[in-house]
Amino acid sequence: MDVKLITEEDYQHLLKKLEGIEETVREKMKPHQKFFTNEDVCKLFSNSKRTLQNWRDKSIISYHKVNGIIFYSLEDINTFLNSNQIEAKIESQ
Repeated sequence: MDVKLITEEDYQHLLKKLEGIEETVREKMKPHQKFFTNEDVCKLFSNSKRTLQNWRDKSIISYHKVNGIIFYSLEDINTFLNSNQIEAKIESQ
């Protein structure tokens, strides 16, 4: 087995390359984001498309628009729900 020696500079360069590859692999391993259509969100909240349109018009819920089609990410829906959360009132005894 041959031993190859490299300079400190080459070693640091190699480490940076490996870190970049590691970051790329980690990004690729993240689960793909799920998107929902108007119909999906209407069913989820038991409301009409018009109500959803009003929420978008008033910037109450975030959305994505691609070629005229509206999509909502899971993050959009969770943000909407969290912004409308009402905390429970706990009475001390």
